[in-house]
Amino acid sequence: MEGPTNSNNTTKKSHVKMDKILALYKNVIKKCSLPVSGFILNIAGPNLAIKSSWSQRNIERKVAIRSELTQFVNYETKNIQTLTSTDISSELLISYSPSGSYRALFRQIPASVNTPKKQHLEIWKENFLWKIFDLANYNIHGDVATDMEFSSLQWSTCETKLMYVAEKRLPKVEPFLPLKCSGKIDEDTKKGCEYDLVEDWGEQMSGKCTPLPYICDLEQESISLAAGCPEDHSFGQAVWAPDGGVVAVAWSNVPWRFGNMFCTHRLSWIIHIKTDGSYRKLSRDNQAVRCPKFSPDMKFLIWLEREVGGPHHTCHRLVSYDWKTEKSTIIVDIVKDSITISDGQQFYGFYSKTLQPRCWLPDNETLIINTVQRASIKPYLVNIVTKTIRAVSDDSNDSFNFGFIDICKDFVLCYRSSLGTPPSLLLGKISNTDAINWITLLEQESIGNFKTGILRLDANCEVESASKFSAIYMVPDDVINAPLVVWSHGGPHSAFTNGFIIFANFLASLGFGMVLTNIRGTVGAGQASVNFLLGKVGKTDVRDTQQAAEAVLKMFPTQLSPDKCLLFGGSYGGFLSLHMAGRYPSFYKSCVALNPPCDLATFLESDIPDWPLVEAGFSFEPTLQLTAKMFEALMSKSPIIYAPSMTVPVLFLLGKKDVRAPIHQSLCYYRQLKIKGVKTRALVYDDNHSITQLPHEVDYEINSVLWFLENIEHVME
Repeated sequence: MEGPTNSNNTTKKSHVKMDKILALYKNVIKKCSLPVSGFILNIAGPNLAIKSSWSQRNIERKVAIRSELTQFVNYETKNIQTLTSTDISSELLISYSPSGSYRALFRQIPASVNTPKKQHLEIWKENFLWKIFDLANYNIHGDVATDMEFSSLQWSTCETKLMYVAEKRLPKVEPFLPLKCSGKIDEDTKKGCEYDLVEDWGEQMSGKCTPLPYICDLEQESISLAAGCPEDHSFGQAVWAPDGGVVAVAWSNVPWRFGNMFCTHRLSWIIHIKTDGSYRKLSRDNQAVRCPKFSPDMKFLIWLEREVGGPHHTCHRLVSYDWKTEKSTIIVDIVKDSITISDGQQFYGFYSKTLQPRCWLPDNETLIINTVQRASIKPYLVNIVTKTIRAVSDDSNDSFNFGFIDICKDFVLCYRSSLGTPPSLLLGKISNTDAINWITLLEQESIGNFKTGILRLDANCEVESASKFSAIYMVPDDVINAPLVVWSHGGPHSAFTNGFIIFANFLASLGFGMVLTNIRGTVGAGQASVNFLLGKVGKTDVRDTQQAAEAVLKMFPTQLSPDKCLLFGGSYGGFLSLHMAGRYPSFYKSCVALNPPCDLATFLESDIPDWPLVEAGFSFEPTLQLTAKMFEALMSKSPIIYAPSMTVPVLFLLGKKDVRAPIHQSLCYYRQLKIKGVKTRALVYDDNHSITQLPHEVDYEINSVLWFLENIEHVME
C-alpha cells in the first residue's frame, strides 16, 4: 500500500505545482501591455489628443492583440482624460495625415469559405469611413509590406496621395499540360514556370521578393507603381521627396537575396525616383543605409549609414543631405569607444535599426533618435547644423529604458520601463535650455518585488581592444538559495537593455534569479567592442558570461545558489548557452537552447551564410569556397564539438520554418545526446527562427520552467 500512496501524493504535488505555475504565468501577461506606436495631435495651445497603440498577449484568442488608447491632455493644467481602449488587431499599418484630419490604415480581412484573405486600404475622416480600396480588385501588386525592414505608409503634404510599399505582382503560371479548353494563353501567364525557385529576403520574409513603392491617388481613386524603380532592386522605407517624387532605400537583388531581417550590413543606396521616371543615387557606393527622413521644411534629408559587410549589426553614422546644394555631410560619425557630448555625458554611438515616423523638432535642424547605450535605450537630440548631441534623459546609471515615440511641435511622447516594471507613457515639452517636465499619462504596476540593476565588469581575460562589459541582474526580494538563470542574447551584435521582459518576470515570480549578459561584442558600447568579438566567438564570450554569473552569485550569496545554475538563450544566445554547458558541465544543471546555431561549418546553408565566417574572423564573398583551414576554425568554434562529452541536460526549442539556424543542426546535436544517454528533449514548432506565434511562446516558456525544475533540487512552497 505504501508505494501507491506515495505515487498519488507525488501526483497531487505535481498538479499543485503546475496550477501555481500557470496561475503565475496568467498573472504576468494579464498585467503587461507594451507600447507599439503613438501619435500626438495638437488640438489648440496646450490641449492635445494622444493616440497610443499597445500589444498584449491574449491566451484565449491565441494571438497578441493590439489596442488603441485615446487620451485628452491639457499640458498646463496637467488634466488627463483617458477613454476606453479599442481593439485594432486587424489593422496592419496606421498613418495620420499631417493635419490630423485623416487616418489611413491597411486592414487584414480574414479568409472565408468563398474568398481568400484580403487587404483593404481604408481612409477615415472624422467619424466615418471616407474611402476604401479593396487591393485585390486593383490587381496591381501582391501583399503590402508591414515588416520593419521594407514597410512604409506616407501621406503627401497635400493629403491627396498615399505612398506605401508592396510586393511586385508576379505573373500567373500554368503547367504545360493540360491545355485550357480555349487553347489560348493569356499574355500575363507563363507556361512551365510553376516550379521555378523564387528567392525571398530570408528569415521572417517568406514571399517577400521584390517590394516596390506604390502610390494611391485618393482623388482619382487609382493605384500605380512609382515609375522608374531600377530593375534588380528591392525598395523600402519610402518617403515623399520635395519634387513629388520618392526617396527610398534600394537593396540589390544580385547575386542573390541574403537574409535581411536583423541585418543592417546589406549593400543598399538612398535613391531619389523623380516624377519623370528617372532616378539618382544620393548615398555613396559600398555602404549599407537605412531610415531616410526629411526635415519638416523638406530642406534636409538624413539617414543612417555604415560600411557593407562585417558584423550583421554595429555602430552607424548619421548623414545629412542638403536637398538644394546636393551635398551630404556626416553629422555624427561611427564612435570607436565613446565621446563626450554637449551635456557632459558619455555617448557610445548610434545603433538604431529604425527611426520614428516623426522625429524632427519644429526648428528643422534638430531630430530625436533612440539608441542602445550600454545596457539601456536612450533618446538623443541631434542638431544637424551645430553637430551637437544632447541626451533627453539625464540618467547615467542605466536604471531604466527611456524611449522616444512621437513629436508634435515641441511636445514629445516617450515611454519609460525597467526589467521589472512594464512601460509607462509620458508626455513632455522640449526647450533649448530648461529640463523637460514630464507628465505621466499611463503608469503600469510592477509584477512583483524584485531587485534589478546593472553590473559593470572588467574582463579578466583578453583585454586587448575592449575590456569592459555589462550584465543586468534580477533577483526576487524574498528568496533564499534560489536558482540562477544565466541568459544570453542573440546576435551576438545585439544587446539586453533594462526594459520589461515578460519571460524574465515570469521566472522571477516563480523564484528564479537571473543575469542577462552583455558580453564584449554587444552593441551600444562603441565600435571597438563590437569588433573585439570577431574571431573569438566560443571563447571570450564564454568567459565573459561565466564571469558575470559568478559576479552575481557573489553579490547575492544567500539569495542565489551556486548549485542551481541554469542556462537559457535563443539563436546566438542558444549557441553560447551550449558552449557554456560544454565548458562548465559541473557548474550548470540544465540548459534550454532556442534555435541555436550548433555547427558553424554547415551554417553556410543559412539565409546569412556570411555570419559564421565573419564571426570566426574571416571575410566573406559570395563566390567563397571553404578551405581546410576555414573548416577547422569553424568547427573549433562550434558548440557541437562538446556533444561527445556533454553531460548537462538540454531542451531544444526548434522552428520548422527556421531558415537562419537550420533545424537539422540542433537535431544532429539532439541525436548525439540521445545516443550517449544524456537527458534531452526537442520541442518542434511550425514557426520561424524567433518562434513568435503566441501558442508556441506560451508552450516553450512554460516547458522551459518545467525543464529547469526537473533538473534542480528546487521545490516551490
